[in-house]
Amino acid sequence: GQVAAYGSLALPGKIENNTATGGNGGGIYCEGADANTKYVTLFHVNLIGNQAGGTSTGQGCGGALYLGTGKIGIKTTTIAGNSASVNGGGVYNHEGDIYLMSATIGGTTAYSTGAADEGNKAGTNGGGIYTQKGDIWVNYWNDELQSEDTPSKINYNTAQNGNGGGLDTHSGTITINGNEDDDEIEIAHNTANKGGGMYANAGTIQAHNARIHDNTATLNGGAVNNHAGDIILYGGSLSNNTAEQGHGGGAYTNVGDIDIFHFPQSETAPTLVNGTKVFNNLALKNGGGFNNHTGRVDVRHAFLRNNIAMQGNGGGIFCEGPHTDAIGFTVRLLCSEMQGNHTRGQNGTNAEPTGRGGGLYLKYGSVYAHYSDIFDNTANIDGGGINNHDGKLLLYGCTVNSNEALNGNGGGLLSQQGDITIGPSARRDGEDKSRATLITENTAGMSGGGLYNAQGNITLNGDYVSSNTATNGDGGGIFIANGTINMFGGQIDQNK
Repeated sequence: GQVAAYGSLALPGKIENNTATGGNGGGIYCEGADANTKYVTLFHVNLIGNQAGGTSTGQGCGGALYLGTGKIGIKTTTIAGNSASVNGGGVYNHEGDIYLMSATIGGTTAYSTGAADEGNKAGTNGGGIYTQKGDIWVNYWNDELQSEDTPSKINYNTAQNGNGGGLDTHSGTITINGNEDDDEIEIAHNTANKGGGMYANAGTIQAHNARIHDNTATLNGGAVNNHAGDIILYGGSLSNNTAEQGHGGGAYTNVGDIDIFHFPQSETAPTLVNGTKVFNNLALKNGGGFNNHTGRVDVRHAFLRNNIAMQGNGGGIFCEGPHTDAIGFTVRLLCSEMQGNHTRGQNGTNAEPTGRGGGLYLKYGSVYAHYSDIFDNTANIDGGGINNHDGKLLLYGCTVNSNEALNGNGGGLLSQQGDITIGPSARRDGEDKSRATLITENTAGMSGGGLYNAQGNITLNGDYVSSNTATNGDGGGIFIANGTINMFGGQIDQNK
């Protein structure tokens, strides 16, 4: 590389088109010594077109910058068009934290020749940034804000044969702190095998007011993949991401929880102008928007719209869930909207049909929905709005409208094994009365236009089930195969 140091560095200027053949740090190599000391500070620097090559152990990391041990601070700096044969196409930190402020990691097109407008590329992990042991912080604000500060952008980076197209921490957390203005931090157009935008192996991924869009993973987690930890999205948006051959078009976690939330000034209804937005994500298999393999999903004051699971279950959300209900709920929808999500499924004669739960599919556990709207979702077979395979289904003050199970049961709601309890919401300040649950204008290709319960009881508390249709089966409003219906007020009418 051009710069090699064994102490600390504070660099302005530009470092371009340098190569570390059979080594690390194409532009800058710094050994460091203490993980708690900031050894590299980049301010108003361009690192463009640098390369770290080599295939032997300990080579090919940090196309633009390699730090052995210590902290890295990057502010008002562009790192673009760099490549590493192994990890960290732009930046590699072996042990220590990385801080970004008003930084551009990548470009406006994918890596090709190492030009200034191209993203960074890693042969394996961390197309933009990789840390082996440490945290990654992407901040819009801190105590040193100046008028020149702009949101960081992490765009068009590639992890060619590994994880984390934009950001990757092997052992640590990723925290993104944006603001609520229109110019949020952006993570877009990154690609990887897993976690097109971001990947964490064991730690929490938090994104506050970030735009995470148009990222692609070959396997799981089109935008975000956390192998063993939680995913938290507060505000911002998650959109147009794709898991080409796997699960979780928007986000995937193997062991951990997914929390999607935004707290407006009023909680009286799902008026979600500033809510977290999750839309137009696509997965080939389960979970067009989200896939949680083992854990819970908590959605508060959020939109989930037009997400698609092409051949699997759960157009908006797929959750494997815990086998017990010790935490009180497995999936919660609070003051949220789940609209226009789809499971297209497959109906081949040599395989079991798929495509359950147009809006939500939960395999084990309970669903709790309060003050939420579930409408215009479509399932290939069972549960146009919600499909709960094994557990309770509780709705309070919700609207379930115009959902469809094209070739199966339960146009609005389906529970395969567990009780369904439906009631009004709690009365809120400023309201004359509580909000009843409405289950209307849903359609099933077979039975249970509004609700279908294969094994369990249904309890209605002053709710309305009307104008639902079972096209080729029984129970236009409600079908219960093995259980009882308890009704306390409300109305069931005009179903067919």
